[in-house]
Amino acid sequence: MRGNFILLAGFFLTMCFLSGTASNSTTNKISSDVTLCNFEVPRDIKIGNANFTIGYAFELDEKGNPIKIEKMFDSYIGSDKVLSCIEKWKFSGFQKGAHIAAYFRWEHEVGWVDVTLKGIGYSQQIRVTGNTCPYAMTEK
Repeated sequence: MRGNFILLAGFFLTMCFLSGTASNSTTNKISSDVTLCNFEVPRDIKIGNANFTIGYAFELDEKGNPIKIEKMFDSYIGSDKVLSCIEKWKFSGFQKGAHIAAYFRWEHEVGWVDVTLKGIGYSQQIRVTGNTCPYAMTEK
């Protein structure tokens, strides 16, 4: 059951520059409510020596909900699975139309290791701990 509570990975990519902005109001606190989803990785990728990152970008509506979610790069998981996860996230303290990117990072024999969220004036990295890769021979 532990595996259901962990997952997602992200990777800090400095070459991705987004045009969204956090709210300039000093009374608004920037926060996020992000659920870590356990994306299933195809068997051939699990047993291969694969390290990869998938990236998705989105805007925020006036309530802080992700909209216009678009794949930047993803060769392994699939947009449908990732979109259904990101759609449930919630952000506060951002202006309507702010852009955020999410990077999910997978490491061979480790599993999902982190998810990184990036936007103008906003950066958050969530590390995944525990047994993130139940098929591995040893626990990392």
